[in-house]
Amino acid sequence: MPEDTRTLPQLQPEVEALQLRLAEALEQLRQARRGQAHFMAALGHELRNPLTPIRNSVALMRRAGSSDPIIQRSQEVIERQVTRMIRLVDDLLDVSRIKAGRITLSKEDLDLDGLARSVVAEFQPLLEANGVRLDYESPARPLRAFADPQRITQIIGHLLDNANQSSDRGGQVTVGLRPDPDGFAVLSVRDQGIGMDPVTLERLFEPFIQDEMELGRAHGGLGLGLALVKGLANVHGGTVSAWSDGPGRGAEFTLRLPMLKSVAQSQSRAEAVEAAGSVHPRRILIVEDLLDAAITMELLLEMLGHDVEVAADGKAALDKARRFEPEIILCDIGLPGLINGYEVARTIRGTSRLRHAYLIALTGFGSPEDKAKARLAGFDLHLTKPLDPACLEPLIASIP
Repeated sequence: MPEDTRTLPQLQPEVEALQLRLAEALEQLRQARRGQAHFMAALGHELRNPLTPIRNSVALMRRAGSSDPIIQRSQEVIERQVTRMIRLVDDLLDVSRIKAGRITLSKEDLDLDGLARSVVAEFQPLLEANGVRLDYESPARPLRAFADPQRITQIIGHLLDNANQSSDRGGQVTVGLRPDPDGFAVLSVRDQGIGMDPVTLERLFEPFIQDEMELGRAHGGLGLGLALVKGLANVHGGTVSAWSDGPGRGAEFTLRLPMLKSVAQSQSRAEAVEAAGSVHPRRILIVEDLLDAAITMELLLEMLGHDVEVAADGKAALDKARRFEPEIILCDIGLPGLINGYEVARTIRGTSRLRHAYLIALTGFGSPEDKAKARLAGFDLHLTKPLDPACLEPLIASIP
């Protein structure tokens, strides 16, 4: 191959052309990522929307009451499956956010022992129904971390769900919490289930990876739970690892989180709600274009004793707000017509008679950017659909 003897000025056009192609390729990559993020946000919104009226309807049936065991069992089935669907949607979006570096944390001084006990108690009936014993081993002293309680709950829940799926009837799962000499709290989840081979262990925390041994098992899943556990552990400054002696010999997952050296107690959310006193009737405006979601939310709030109005678009919302003068407004963001939820909030804040209303964005869009836009528009609170109906009463009680 002959030697290239061209000088730098002679090579300059080729260098510039290469730089241009590289810039174009980078821009295409950025556009693809933006497109993926938009698709994931839209997917989450569209999947959450139909879950809202289903969840509300189950809550209404429970409040209406029925002694028919078939109806009661059917309600339990619907509730479990809606919760599972919500979790799948949240996992899918959270994994995407972690990969994009867009996950947000609400950290606080956290009692790890109390939280772990709570999650274990929540999962105990599920494992016992599958014939699996669940035990918890407490630490010898209190362990605290500066962490997001919702995300740590998510981590422990996924590890317990994984252990449940890996266990056969008659098996045992043990959750343990202890300190280590390096200043970390160590939470372990051990099972006696199907175990893993070395190849599976190497890829276990990658998204969409499932052990081939589990494909014939009844629980299934998207293979996102353990990838999410790793991502959430990392953003807390911690780690997660797994070990198994091989197929059929169980597995152990170990979460390590940095501990707080000082203990600072803070009032819990439940105490704050209790201090707010009992619920008293409020004037509440629901702004929601999905008819079933609006109707079921209206019925739930009326059953709690509140005075409720409903609007299906931004213009109707502003008209009703001026007449009704609500104390609380539950407002969707994506509304038909020219006035969306952000514009509704900005107009409410700019109207002297209405500006003191408590504005809650209730939407299927739940990214950090969506929450920031809601705050800038004037919303006091941003909630992601579907809202757990059990949260309605304490939520309203906590609003001044």
